[in-house]
Amino acid sequence: RPIDVEIDGVLNRRGTFKFAGPVVIAPLKADLKVNTRRLDLTVADSYMPKDLNVTIKGALLTTTGVASAAMVRDNLRMTYRGNATLGNVRVLDKLTNDDFVRWNSLSFERIDFGLGQGQPQVHVGAMALSDFYARVILNSNGKLNLSDITSNPAQAPKSLTREQTGAAATGPGALAATPVAPALPAPAAG
Repeated sequence: RPIDVEIDGVLNRRGTFKFAGPVVIAPLKADLKVNTRRLDLTVADSYMPKDLNVTIKGALLTTTGVASAAMVRDNLRMTYRGNATLGNVRVLDKLTNDDFVRWNSLSFERIDFGLGQGQPQVHVGAMALSDFYARVILNSNGKLNLSDITSNPAQAPKSLTREQTGAAATGPGALAATPVAPALPAPAAG
């Protein structure tokens, strides 16, 4: 017999969530309206692989939709239909703390996601990206900095936001030297 469930709360003083709908415990069957607003996903950074040369400084999730889960012959089936926005995203270079990737809003509308019956499927009706920035560098050795998002454990981490040059670019953790203009002499007092 289904139980009507309603769970809502606040996370990290600014993100809110609400789940509401009928749930059957055994066998599992749930159809929940899901509403989240500005849930802080930076906690996910601590679960990211340690060999990433980036850190998540900001990411907020907002969703409106319906999620369902059901056990069918010992197989968990899950679906989500709705919208989602990943906003205020800021990903930093671990070595320099410079911005590597950032955007204001990445929105997905009319998401239709299914898992557990055949191949996982995702359909998205529309996507929109606003105020996007990415630091993409073609180093003098012909390699894009994107290829260094993960580090080789045998080498020192590499910066993703500073150009790596020549043979030093292939050496462990070498950063390109940035030329600095010589200081101008101070004007004579007079």
